[in-house]
Amino acid sequence: MTEAGIVKARRGRKRKNTQYGRNSQDCIDLRLHVNPAKRPAIDPGAEAGFISRVEQEQRYIADRARGGTVPLPIRRNAYRQTNTSCTEIHFAKKSIQTTVTDDGRVAENWVNQQTGQKIVGFDLEWRPNFRKGMDNKTALIQLCTDNGCLIIQMLFLNFIPEALVRFLKDPGVKLVGVGIERDVVKLRNDHGLECRGQLELGTLAVERFERRELKEAGLKGLAMEVLGLSLAKPKSISMSNWACRTLQERQVEYACIDAYVSFAIGKKLLECKK
Repeated sequence: MTEAGIVKARRGRKRKNTQYGRNSQDCIDLRLHVNPAKRPAIDPGAEAGFISRVEQEQRYIADRARGGTVPLPIRRNAYRQTNTSCTEIHFAKKSIQTTVTDDGRVAENWVNQQTGQKIVGFDLEWRPNFRKGMDNKTALIQLCTDNGCLIIQMLFLNFIPEALVRFLKDPGVKLVGVGIERDVVKLRNDHGLECRGQLELGTLAVERFERRELKEAGLKGLAMEVLGLSLAKPKSISMSNWACRTLQERQVEYACIDAYVSFAIGKKLLECKK
C-alpha cells in the first residue's frame, strides 16, 4: 500500500471511532454521569409538574452514591401509547366502578379524587413463580375505596405520579389487606414505592373477635366471617398471567373484587374499634 493509501486508511479508522464517541470529548465520565442506558426518560409534558431531567439525574446520582434507590417519577417508556379502560364490576349487590390503566395521569387523577378516603383496600398481583428462584415483579396494584377501584398495570406504566407516591406514604391513609406486610416489601423492592399506613386484616379480625385462628384465615375466610360473603378464588384466575398487556375480563373482575372485599372488611373492622 502506498503512503497516501495508509494515511487515508488511518483517517477512515479515526472517523469510525469518532462516530461512536470514542474520542476524548465524547467519552462519559462515569463519576459524574448516569449510564445513558439507565437514565430516566425526558418528561413528555412539563405541564405535569415533574422535576426536570437534570434534577432527576442529580437526585439519582446522589442517592446511588448512598446505596439507595430513588423512585423516579419518569420512566423510559414515557412516550409510549397508553391504555385505559373503565368498567362496572358487580359483586354482593354492589356496582364497583373500576379503572384499569397504565397511564400515570389517569392514576394521578383517580388518587386526587380520593380526598377524605381514609380506608383503602390494597392488593397486588404478579405473574406466578413456577420455578425455584423466580421472583416476578409486581404487575398490578389494586386500590379500592367507596368511590371505586383502581388497577394500575405497573409493568407498562409510563410514569409513576407523585400523587400516588404521596398517597401510599401517607400514614393517615389506612391500606388494608391480607398478607399486606409481604406485599408492601415486594412493592418497595420491585418498584421503589413506600407504604406507611398498612394494616393486616387478620390481625384486626383477631382483635375484634378474640379468635387467634382468624390471623391465618385468608381473604376468603375473613369475607365469610366478617361480611358473610362467599368469595370465589379459582386457581385458573389467581395463577394466571397478570403480566400480560391486556387483561382478561375475569382477571379484572378477580382483581377488583379482591381489593373491594379487603376494603369492606377493613371498613367494618375499623368502625367496630371506634
